[in-house]
Amino acid sequence: KVTRIVDVGGTVSFAGTGYRVGRSWGRKQVDVAIVAGSVQISYEGRVLRVHPPPRPLEGARGIRLAQGSPS
Repeated sequence: KVTRIVDVGGTVSFAGTGYRVGRSWGRKQVDVAIVAGSVQISYEGRVLRVHPPPRPLEGARGIRLAQGSPS
């Protein structure tokens, strides 16, 4: 779990990807975590959004790398 600040447009950045939370959460600190393979965004323990898991990264030779794999 990590803490991030939501930008004024309502997006939070995590692992190089922007995830929408909603403009009403702009400038607030939220927690971002991988839960059961999905990206979960919460505020003070309350789940705000759950996003699908990030796509696998693509390596230098077009080889797909799983998240967290050494490159």
